[in-house]
Amino acid sequence: MLLVAFATWNHSRLIKDSVCLAEQLALLAREDGLKETEHTAQEMGWRRWAMNEGRRRTKITAYCYLNLHSLVYNSPPKMTNNEIELNLPCPESWWKAMTEEEWTSCRANEPCKPISFRDGYSSLLSETIQSSESTTAPSSFGNYAMIHCLLQHIFFLRQATVPATASEYGGLYSEVVQQMETALRRWQRNWESTKDSTINPSSPNGPLSFNCIALFRIAYIRLHADIGSHRRFDSGNPSVVAQSFQNIPHLPRSIHVCRALLQSAHSLSIPVRVGVEYVALTQTLNWSVVHSLCNLECAVFLSKWLNCMGTKTAEGQVSNANEMKLLGLVGSILQEAGLSDLVEQERIESRRYKLMAIAVARLCAQMFKGPHVFKLMELIGASLERYADTLDQKMATISNNSESVLDSVG
Repeated sequence: MLLVAFATWNHSRLIKDSVCLAEQLALLAREDGLKETEHTAQEMGWRRWAMNEGRRRTKITAYCYLNLHSLVYNSPPKMTNNEIELNLPCPESWWKAMTEEEWTSCRANEPCKPISFRDGYSSLLSETIQSSESTTAPSSFGNYAMIHCLLQHIFFLRQATVPATASEYGGLYSEVVQQMETALRRWQRNWESTKDSTINPSSPNGPLSFNCIALFRIAYIRLHADIGSHRRFDSGNPSVVAQSFQNIPHLPRSIHVCRALLQSAHSLSIPVRVGVEYVALTQTLNWSVVHSLCNLECAVFLSKWLNCMGTKTAEGQVSNANEMKLLGLVGSILQEAGLSDLVEQERIESRRYKLMAIAVARLCAQMFKGPHVFKLMELIGASLERYADTLDQKMATISNNSESVLDSVG
């Protein structure tokens, strides 16, 4: 797993190696077995339970790593949801117990029934149960696995959908989008009900719960925009990646997209509150690669929408109440980050939105200016800078052309 991770996040020349290693990892997990034993924790005793739980967690971690590999390079997942017949990981207190007595005490204080991977996954997508009745994962690790399930489900939905069949919903059918939004809301309620849920990157309970929310936001974005197929991280070239961002289609205007945009804005507000420079210098210690990917997708998604709003406004279309609230929220985030001067000086509304799009891209790029362990982080930062420069140049070209037309008319 470590080899897969290092090959995935490092130089682009290692991508072929990461694919081969990912296939080997999936094969090893299958050979060891992806089915659950029928024994209960009480029947096994502490030592045998700990060994069994360790193997279960290792295989589910492998599944999550392989899913991240798919997420980054838009490749088919090496392990699918339907293959996993294991139970979800037990509560963290059980796993962290250092003695049999402590383990027994934790089981008494925090009892939980085993929940299978499939039952957890099915309950999120079921059309026959109420949101409040969905099966709750017993741990942050379980929530982490379940959000990976939903991300993989969205990936295969996009692969099975004819392009541009329902533009209002970003290429997916309205029924599909509504079902997945229900599943995401169920997952969010489950996450909130988990004992150690937090959005604090320095939580003493560990980063898993915090990482869950990053994946949750990526899932919301991927549901409404096919960003994965328009990224070219495999090229290792910031200019190519920046151009791929440009090629992402304009976002439709709908309440569904606004929900995903709200998640994106909240994601970028966290590093702004903490301090962008501080995050840039310390994210290697406190923020995982998942959050870097999340911030990237949120920035590109918001930027594309702001650009779209600028174009629509120039055409005479009027923003609705939800859009105005989002524009105000993004404006306040940029103001707090110290990137709102040019935006506030601009009197033309359509140009102001396009300046906000550039500022959002530059804001996210600043988060990647610190030291990094992995080459992928440097690529993301450089690509965002190039993307912002491209938007800037495009806006300047439009302004020059407009001035030339006015001069010729005069």
